[in-house]
Formats: sequence, C-alpha cells, structure tokens
Amino acid sequence: MLIAGSVMLAVAIASIPPMPPFDDFPTTTSTPTIQPVVIFTTSVISGVTWNPDYANSNSVAFQTLATAISTNISAAYSNPGSQFGSSPLTTNINVFTQSTNGVNFYAELIFPDSSATIASVTAALTSLGYTTDAFTSSTSQCSGLIPPTSNPSSNPSSNPVSLGTTTPMHYSAYCDASNIALTNVFLVDVSVPIIGTVDDKLSKIANYLNNAPSLVNLENNLDWNGQEFRLVVYGANEPTPMGRARNQQSWSNILTMLNSSVVNPTNMDGHQLTDALRFVYNNYRPTPGVAGNIIVVADGFDFDEAQSVNTIANALKSQFYFSLGIILMSTSQAQQGVIMPLATDFGHFYPIENVDYLSNTAVLQTQAQWICDAYYPTPAPPTPPPTRLPLVTTVGTTTNTGVRTTINPLFPPVASCKLNVLFLIDQSQSLLLNGYNSAIQFCQNSATTLAGYNSQTTFAYIVFNGVIIQESNEYTDLQTFLNSLGTVPQTVGTSDVTVGFNEALNFIQTRSQYNDDSVTSLLYYITDGNDYNNRIPNVINTTLTIRSLLQTEIIGIDLIETSRSKANVQKTIQYGTYDGNIQSIYVGVNQPADVLNPLVLNSTNYQMTCKGFSNCFNGLTFVIETSQAEGSQLVDVETKAVLNILSYYQSQISPFKLSISLIYFSAPDNLVPNQSGQSAVLLNHVTDGVSAINTLNTTNFPLGAASDLQLGFSMAAENLRDNHLESENLVIFFARGAYEKLSNCCPDPTADAEDLRKLATVQGVVIGPYSNKNQLDSLTGSDSIDANAIIGNSPIDTIAGRATAAKNISDAIIPVIQKFFSNQYCLEIPPFVNPPCEDPIDTLILLHADDRNNWNSILNFTANQLIPDLLGVTGTVSSRTLTTSTPVNFAIASYYYLDVIIHADFTYLLSPSGYMNLISSINFRETKGTATLSTAYKKAIEIFQDGRQFASKNLILITDTMDISDMENAFSEHDAMVQLVGGYTSALTINTNIIPGADYQINVKPGQLNGYNKYSMRQIANSLTKHTCVYLPLLPTTQPPAPPTPTLPGPIPVVKARNVWPDLTILVDTSSNSVNPMTDVFFEKIRVFLDILLIKYSIGEAGTRVTLATYDGETVQYSCKFSMDVDQYLSVWNSSLSPSSATANVGNAISYVSTMLHNDPSPPPTHVVYVVGATNLTGASNKLLGGYNLYVVNYKMDSNFNFTNLVNDQNSFFSVSTSSDLRNKVVSMDVSTPNQILAFNQLLSDTQESADKVTFPISSIAADIVCLLDETGLSDTDFTNVKSFLQDFTSKFTVGSTSTQFALQTYNGRTIPHDGFHLFESTSNDVVKQRIQQLTLAKATENSTDADLAGAIEQEIFFFLTEYNGWRDDTTTYSIIFSHADSFFTRDTDTAMQVKNVSSVFALGLNGQTFPYVRNFTNTGFYETVDNASSLSITSPAVQDLLTTLGNDYRNYVYPTTYDVVKVVKADFIFLIDNALGSSFTPNIKQFFE
Repeated sequence: MLIAGSVMLAVAIASIPPMPPFDDFPTTTSTPTIQPVVIFTTSVISGVTWNPDYANSNSVAFQTLATAISTNISAAYSNPGSQFGSSPLTTNINVFTQSTNGVNFYAELIFPDSSATIASVTAALTSLGYTTDAFTSSTSQCSGLIPPTSNPSSNPSSNPVSLGTTTPMHYSAYCDASNIALTNVFLVDVSVPIIGTVDDKLSKIANYLNNAPSLVNLENNLDWNGQEFRLVVYGANEPTPMGRARNQQSWSNILTMLNSSVVNPTNMDGHQLTDALRFVYNNYRPTPGVAGNIIVVADGFDFDEAQSVNTIANALKSQFYFSLGIILMSTSQAQQGVIMPLATDFGHFYPIENVDYLSNTAVLQTQAQWICDAYYPTPAPPTPPPTRLPLVTTVGTTTNTGVRTTINPLFPPVASCKLNVLFLIDQSQSLLLNGYNSAIQFCQNSATTLAGYNSQTTFAYIVFNGVIIQESNEYTDLQTFLNSLGTVPQTVGTSDVTVGFNEALNFIQTRSQYNDDSVTSLLYYITDGNDYNNRIPNVINTTLTIRSLLQTEIIGIDLIETSRSKANVQKTIQYGTYDGNIQSIYVGVNQPADVLNPLVLNSTNYQMTCKGFSNCFNGLTFVIETSQAEGSQLVDVETKAVLNILSYYQSQISPFKLSISLIYFSAPDNLVPNQSGQSAVLLNHVTDGVSAINTLNTTNFPLGAASDLQLGFSMAAENLRDNHLESENLVIFFARGAYEKLSNCCPDPTADAEDLRKLATVQGVVIGPYSNKNQLDSLTGSDSIDANAIIGNSPIDTIAGRATAAKNISDAIIPVIQKFFSNQYCLEIPPFVNPPCEDPIDTLILLHADDRNNWNSILNFTANQLIPDLLGVTGTVSSRTLTTSTPVNFAIASYYYLDVIIHADFTYLLSPSGYMNLISSINFRETKGTATLSTAYKKAIEIFQDGRQFASKNLILITDTMDISDMENAFSEHDAMVQLVGGYTSALTINTNIIPGADYQINVKPGQLNGYNKYSMRQIANSLTKHTCVYLPLLPTTQPPAPPTPTLPGPIPVVKARNVWPDLTILVDTSSNSVNPMTDVFFEKIRVFLDILLIKYSIGEAGTRVTLATYDGETVQYSCKFSMDVDQYLSVWNSSLSPSSATANVGNAISYVSTMLHNDPSPPPTHVVYVVGATNLTGASNKLLGGYNLYVVNYKMDSNFNFTNLVNDQNSFFSVSTSSDLRNKVVSMDVSTPNQILAFNQLLSDTQESADKVTFPISSIAADIVCLLDETGLSDTDFTNVKSFLQDFTSKFTVGSTSTQFALQTYNGRTIPHDGFHLFESTSNDVVKQRIQQLTLAKATENSTDADLAGAIEQEIFFFLTEYNGWRDDTTTYSIIFSHADSFFTRDTDTAMQVKNVSSVFALGLNGQTFPYVRNFTNTGFYETVDNASSLSITSPAVQDLLTTLGNDYRNYVYPTTYDVVKVVKADFIFLIDNALGSSFTPNIKQFFE
C-alpha cells in the first residue's frame, strides 16, 4: 500500500524541431472507441530456475520469459473450449521476482469489455499452472509485491517456457554482446586538444563511437536486445549527458551533436575526469542483472584532481562493480601514471599518442572486448593476468641511405620556392674581349630554367664596370627580363667591384621581397675575376650585409678560372665563410663558353637552397678502437688518419657547417678494477677546427684490456642523440670487427649497431690483428675500408712509417666523406616539436646578457622560437590564454647583480602572443658588477611556489656570462632549489662553457642566435624543448591507499527516516501531435530534469517509492517497481511511444492517481507534480487531490492553455522558456523572474524542512561516530552490560556506507588500545552489533588505575579519522567518550585537543561522577553521567539527553539557521556596470541592486 502520495509528471514539448522519424515508430490509423477493463495479477510459475537477468526488464532473459508467458495466456483464451470470456487486448508483464518455488510475475491484462472478471482471469491463468491472485486495483497488486502463497493446481511442465538464442556474429564484430544485458557509458573528453583542432578531434571520436556497436555484434537496423549505450561529455563545462540509445539510429543521432558548437563552444580545456566519474556515480547506478561498463576517452588530466579521482574510481569499481576502461590520448608519462590505476586493470588501460590511433584495429578490438566482458553488479570473477594488444604499425627501414631524395629528380631543391633573382654582370674590358656574350647567354639560360620551376619567380639585372651601365627598373617576369637584357650596350671601362656590389645591395634592399619568408633572394655575380685593384677589402662589409641583413644567397661565376681569379671571386663573395649567415656558392670554368654546358647549369642549381634551408650542416663522428689488441702503433695510425681528415676539412668545421666528435673505446671501466677512462668521448660536437686538432694532437689514449664493440656503438648512438644542429651524420668506425658470442668478454653489439645505423650513415674501417671484415661490414652496414690491406707489409714501427700509413688510410676515407656530403639534401627549417610537452611543466625562463646585441638576440629567440616551440603548433596559433590545465605554464625573469626582476609569474596565464609580446618588450639593463646566478636560483624557489602542485618545476637559463666568483654559490643555491622544488635545468649559453647545476647545456656562438639564421635557431629551440619536457616533480603523484571497503565519494546525501520520504507517482505525458511530439531527445531532457529532482530523495524500500506512469489520451500505463533507484527508473523509459492521440487527457490520469493515494491522517509530505505537455484539461480538477501539495511544471506552452485549476496555490506554478531551462541551476540576475527550477526545488526543500523540524528521528542522522570506551575498573559483568547498551544505542541509527558509520576503540590505564573496529566495517546494523559482541575486556596494567584518555584520542586522530579507514571528511563527525575512571594519566594534551577541530565531542560518565579533565576534551557542552556501569541502559535519562542532543545538532546541520545578508554583511561595495548592456537591461540591474 502506498504510504504517502504521488508525483505526477507530464512534460510539454514545444518550440524545438522534431527529430527525424525512427524506423521502429508504428504507423497507426483511427480505431473504434472501446471501454477497456484492466485486471492486475500476481502469479507464480513453478519449476523455472531464477535468473538474475529476470530482474532487468531490458534483458534478453526478461523479454524471452515475458513473451512466452503472454503467448501462453493468449493460447488459453483462444482455446475453443475455454469459458474465460474475451481474449485480452494486451498482456503486459511488468516485474519478475524470485520465489522459493520458482518465479513470481506481476501482470496487467487489458480486456475489450466487461466479460473479464477477477474470477475468469484467475481461472484462465490457473489453468496454465500459474498460481494467481487477481485484482481490479493496481494498489492491491503493488502492495509490497507480495506473491501468492497457494500451491499450483496443475503441473506447469505441460507449458514449458522457451528461451532465446544468440544473434549470429556479424562480419565486423570482434566479440558478441548481443546476448548481454548491458549499459555502456562512454565518457568523452571534449576539451581543446594539445595537438590539432577540437572539431577534428571530435569528428574522429564520433566516427569511433559510431562503429562501437557493430564491433560487439549489435544490430545496425533493428532495436538492440537489452543493450543501452550512453554518452556523457566533459572537459568543457560540467559533465553533460548527451543521450542514451538502444538502436544504432538513435546512437548515430546522438553522435551528431558531438561538435564544438554544441559541446565546447567556448574552447575550454578542463579535462576534469573526476567530475565525469562522479556524474556516473551519482546518476548511473547499476541495475541488478545488467552489466555496467564505462569507457573513458580522455585527452589529458587535471592534476588538481589527483588526490580525489582514485576514491571515486574505486567506488565505481568496488561498490558498484562497473568495469572501467580508459583510452588516454597522450604520451605523458605523468598522466599515464595517475590514470592507469583508475582502470579495472592494466588490460583496461590503453594509451595512444593522439586521436588518429582510435581507428587502429588493436584499439578497436580492445574496447570491443571491454564491452563484451563488462561486469555484472557482483565482484568480478578471477581473471588471468591482463595483457594489452599492441598497436598495429607498419615496420619501416632501419638504415640511413644518405641519398638525396626530391619530389622530382629533375628538379633541384630550389625549385620548391619563389625567387627574386638579380644578375650582377661585370662588363670589364677583359671580359668584353673574351666571354661577355657567353655571360649574357648564361644569364638567359639560368633565368629560363628557374622560371620553369616556378612561374612566380622574378628577375632583374645590373651591368657595371667603373660605373652602372644599365639596370632593371624592378624585378620582372621572364620575358620582360630577357627583352631588356638584350638591349644593354657594351662600354669599355675599368671594373670597380665596389660599384657593382653597392648597387646590388641598394637594389635588393629597395626592390626585392627579401623580408618575406616565402621568397628567396639570389644574387648571381658573373665576372672573369680580373681588375680588382685591391678593392676586395672595401667590398667585404657590403657582401656581409647582403648575406645577413638581406638574407640573399650569392652565386659567384668565375668565367676564366685561374688561381688568382678564384681567390678574388671567393673572397669577394665570402665563399667558405661559415658564420651563420647564408653561405655563398662558387662556380669556376676554364673558358667562358664552358659555362653554357648544361651540366654546369644543373650543378649550380642543385647547390642553391630555398630560404631557411640548413645549408647542409653535417656531423662527422670518429670512433676508434684503443684496445691492447690494436696496440699503441695502430692506435697512433688511427689518430694520425683522423688528424689528416680534420686538417682537410678544417675550414668547414664551424657551428654552421660541420661538427666533429671523436669517441675511443676498448674496455668498460668496470672490467679491470682501478682502471677508469678506458672508453670515453674526447670530442663532443666540436665546431672549432683548431681546437679539435690541438686536442687530438695532445691526447695519449690508454689501451684497454678488451674490444667492447657494443660499448663503442652505444656510446656513438648516445652522443648523436645529444646533438642539436646536425641535419645528417656520418660515423667513421675504426675497429678490428672481431666478436664471438661465446668467447668475447663483452655483450653482443648487434642491437646497438642497428640503433646507430638508424641515427647515421656508418662507414667501417677494419684495422688491427685478428680482424673480421665481414662482421664489421654487417655491423656498420657498409663495405668497410680495409686499412690492414692498405698498410700491407709496410713498417709502422717508426713515426714516418705510421704517418705514411695514416696518409694512405685518410686518402681512402676522404672520398667516402665527400660523397656523403655531396649526396646530402639540405633540409628546410624543421617544424616545432610535435607532440609538445604533455606533462604538467611549470617553466621558469631566466634571462641575462652583458652585451646589448646578445640581449636582443636572446629576446628574439625566446619570444619567437622557444615559447612557440614549448606550446607546440596547436598552442602557438591559438589565441586562447593558458589555463592551469595547459601542460606548459610560464614564468619570465631576468637577473643582474644581486637582483632579479620578475616579468611574469605562473599566475599570469597569458595567451601565446601575450608572452611573446611581453618578452619582446623587456628592455636591456646594464649590469653593474657581476651577474649573480646564485641570486637567481634562490629567487627561483620563490617563483616556483606560485606554480601548480603536481607540475614539474623546470628552469631554462639563457645567458652570455658566468662569473667564476659566483660559481660555488650558484652550485649551492641550485642544489637547494632542486631539494625544495625538484625539476630539471636546461641552459643555453653564448660563449660560456660551464653553468652550475645545468642538467643539459647548449653553448653557441652569437651568430647561431642571429635572427637570420632560422634553421639554427629552430634546432636549438627544439633541443631545449625536448629537454624541458622532462617530468621531474619533487614528489611524484601518488594515489592514496584504497581502504578495504571504499568510502562513498563526494557529498553524502542526508539519510532520513522512512516516514519523512514521500512516495512519488510520476505521470509522463507521452502524447505525440504535430506541435509537441515526444522524442528520444526530449525524453533525455526529462531524464536530466528528474536527475536533478529525484537525486534529492532516497529511492527504495527504505525511502521514497516511485511509480512511473504514462498517459496519452486513451490509456494509462504504470510500473510499480519500488525497489529500483533513480537511474533504474529512468532507464526503463524508451522511445516506443504511442502517437494515437493528439492531446493527452490529464483528467483521466488525475482520476486514476486519486484512487491510489493513502488517506493516512498524518502522512509525510506528498507531492503531486504535473510536468505538462500537449494536454487536454477536460476533467481536470484539484479537488480530486485535495490536501496534497500540487505543482505544475511546464515549458514553452501555448498561451491559450491555463493550468491554474490544477493547483491549490498560484505560487505552485513553475514555467520555463525552453527545455534546456529544465537543467538550468544558475541563479537568475533578474529578481522579478527567479530561476523557476531553483524555486521549485527550494519549495520542495522548504516543505520537507517544515515537516522535519517537527520531529527529526535519530535514524535520519548520517554521520561518522567514534566511541571511546574506557575499560578502567570495569568488571566482567559491567562490560557485558556496556556491550548490550552499545548494541541498543547503535540500533537507533541507520548504519551503512551512505548513512551512519560507527567506530569503537577501547582504552584503559596506559595499555595500547587493543580492541575495537573501524568506520569502514560499519556496513550494516547487524555487522556493528556483531563487532560489539566480539569485544573483549582488557583490564588495566597491575597497580595502574589511571585512564589514558589523551592517548586514546590521539589514536582516534591518527588511526580512525583517516580516509584509509573509512572516515569521510565531508561528513559530520561525532566522538563520544564513555568514561569510567576516576583518575587520569597525566600527559601532554596538545595533540589530543586537535580532535575538537574535526569532530563534535560528547562525554558520558559511567560512574556517577564528572571530571574537569574529561570536560576539557568536549566542545559541545554535553557531559552527563549515569550512576554506574551496571545501570547503563538506552532508557537512562542521561542517554536520552545524549540522543536528543545528537538529533538537535544534526538537524541544525541539515537545516542551519539562516541570516539576513543585509544584517550580517558589513562591507563596502563598488559596482562596475558594463555600459554595453544597454538600456533594456537597466531595470533588471536596478532590481538586482535593490
């Protein structure tokens, strides 16, 4: 019987375009009016084994059994000999419950006429073997769902129930979930990604989700068989449910809303996974018999949630038995370390690099298996150790061929860019006599070829000797250029190179597009190399300006090459100068006519590069074996051969052309004790040729006891990974090459050799006794140069002999190097690091320069290269400001002598352009004295304090000085910084070798940070970024230990006694007309509204009981499923709604509900809520429901409708504008029109509060209560009585993880507390009673009668009031001291007194006395006593006072006293009003202020 009343809900659907019709909507026509008779039955089927799936009306088992019963009932009425009357129009099986004899079922039979009676229906079902009770009132049937008790009159086996079969497997399916009752929840992170755009990400996720059902064998065209997919998005705002589907079409419709305009219109990047999991916990509780599965598609993690996410995930897994799978689209090790433990197990966590991998077959198969293996609401069965399917990848080649590759082998690299080409032609007297016409023809041929590569290329010319003879007006197209060039007169005169180059500089500066990164400027200088008259020194600065400021590549063409002319032309164009500016090209021919050879033209074109190309910067690494087997003489030959090569390439060894490394190896340091340094790096990417030669000349290599090839290859690979400039690398590997797996001392080098070949081209040089050329060939991937054969029998026991051998070996190596250099493709400016940092990194950029030019270079580099690189491509182009969820956050500071200026701390959170502008605007400040890095390190600690808790505190230092006087202090302060904040330090220095504390350092020449050297700057920025993206927090993120029984996360709902909960009848208007049709989308909106409403109630047999009913103008259908929770009620709704009536008759519905209401004279509050839709008000009257709280909720209804006659009070009418407003919980600024949903909820709350304040039973309390029981002086009889009292006392409360939890600790005279139980053990009243019964009495230590109360309270603080042991720090905590001693152990009480900060402390004496010492620990004012322990009982006056005080205290907690804000707040207010609001908002604003 319904104790209270009901809630009627009928929702109006208007103003929103209807969804496309679903395939499963029935098409209906008009039918004759009938007067149906409804009979309700309660029956039992014997002989059917209970299946947990029968409890779920959506399961296959439920549907199969229900269909079989309905078929049998129809057959009974169809039997020609039956006397049961008319057959039922519809037989609805609503509920199955378990019976000792079989299965109970509760049915609703609708008949066309009055021939159906209770007797006839009972006889019909009994004839089938179904023991039956029949009723005309649904209330009678719904009264507790009590099954019939009589025995069946016939054998039910004569009517067997057939069960269904599994759907055949589809081609695309990995596993079969079609026979599983399943709820699958996808939680999708829709925040802006680190890489790519949000819409691209959402599109790929939507495609991935759309295919998910077919991968688990669900139908594409039919309704699924008891499976439901739900979508919840998070990361943009609060978690939002997008809908739930039971067929593919509905699921696809939901996924169409997965775009940024719907789910993330403000480009947020929250990643609040905890909120998303809590949403599932609060709204999607599991249904008995239905498997629950959660799949998270995450794109990051908010580390502010790290301490709370584990608790909620454990609750979902351990309390509700959800299986939890997570796909994390991030390479962040920190994020993976925090998120992986949240999943069900290792196999339920799949990290991928980015969203593109969602389509990988391994990912698809994995998530399909998660769905098929979803857990039922029971503990998961034992499983084998989980594994993870590897991503399906394509294996590429592992060797570096070193061969140039282009899009078209006929086109050189310069063909890919637009050119401004200027020909500077020297019309000297000597050239006029021999070769001028060839020079003009070469210009014409070159221009024609270059224009063929790119039609946008333009050309100009300057012809000069001692004066400018003729020049172009501007850069023109090819044909205009050719026509004009043919008109140049020939004038005899002495050539002046300064005249030509000065005019070329002016022409390029004023008429070219040299500043445009998409345009490359070329200057051809065509001459015979004569008539310089010592003017070359006068042109050097002009040439440098053209190469640097004007970013122009100069091609010098020497038409009559002699040693003198070659030197003149090369000096003029600065050929072979590697200073970071664009390198010049020299081409010399013997005779002018030779320049017309197509091979010369093609070779010249292939040497030219587009702007920003690397100029083919190379790394040359030498690895030499220095083992005792080689011996000192052969090691000297290797060294001299390397020296010969360095001397040959000395002019190219520079930061902008060639770096040199040298590694020597023999034995590892630990092979022979006390012999270190047998293998090491001697030259580490050296870019100073003189320094490299001097170092090698003065080094005597120690000979090691072994030939550890693996060590040589691994050291070379590690050295190459540390480089930051080289575009290509060549390794010359000197070794004997001999290695035997069974006899050699050292590890197998095969894997490390393969690793090195991936990083560089390797050339072997076999040298030494006991060699193996074939093996060295295999390891290096080359045809090794046979140095042994080159040496032959020539003696090497003299210096001269060794020099000759070295010369012959180097002569054999140099052609290999030359071929490698000539085959290198000059790379473009590399992109920014991708992916950028994905771990949370707080980056402090610390700047200093003594030199103004260096300062400007540092600012330009930091603003335009480093900041964008750290943020990545996506972050750079975004105008969004950084947030605490952005992986990288910045602080900017500069340091001087004992001073640090902070330009931005970690709270600034600017946009990328904001940081770039801020850095660019920092003025140069001259340092007075020595720049103290130690002061900067010390200040960094303070700056890092404003950073994020879980971020790694990484520092980038950029400076051009390090004073030795500050070296020791800087080391000390850096150590202190690391100890306090952790982190990683990278340093970029200009001509500065040692930086104290640097984990990684790049030392460069000033020109490497030159703004025109874009390739060099990008390489340096990328290297710094890679080393800054190192996650080294001071304390790695750790998860709090999980308690044996997970505690309830989040806010604890207030548990109240059964008699304060109303019963609810929810009436839902399901009518479908042309104006306001009910659809799946609108049902989802109603669900969300009800989530907000019903979550305030405790649903179930011990709380509010709910009946769902629908009405559409002709019929009223209902389901009396009182034991389900909120989400289970909502999940039974589906979109198969009857469109048979244009409007719904709410009068019929009200009349029907009025018969179900109980007329108890003192019921709890009863709420009847109409959620109104396309409703016909005929017959509606509030008189039928008099005496109850009546409300109407509607949205966007026609003004012609008036629902005031449905309510008793006009203040109970709540109307909102749109369906979205049903979810709106934001306080309205317009005082005259408050938020209707908040007002409605507040009215319900006020009604409830009014009833609760009359009487608030102890069973309504939800708190953590810790009892401290003093055993001092208790006899065995006393202790037995106290235990009995405690059992009675705890039974007054509702015990459980969602209500009150008890913990108990016994104590006495200075003994260690020995007995009791923790809060997490309080799972029910029976468990608490059992744990109390198990308590044993431990009497005090002999001769000790002092109770150690302070010690017991300390134990409570340290071991009971902890999350690990079940304490809920967001729940009211009570401590009750049951004191029996008459003296107390004196000790410091400061720690024990802290209990009053977290708990309300009460005291109850058990010996007729009270003591100030005990009262000192209380903070509630309650301290009473009973006469003695033997008289302690639940009826004792002091105990009753304690219960009353507890109840009043908790009631005040639930309904605290409110105060008028005007009387309470004492403050000055300053209001800033945006004038852009306009006049229409003025009244609202005035009301708001009033």
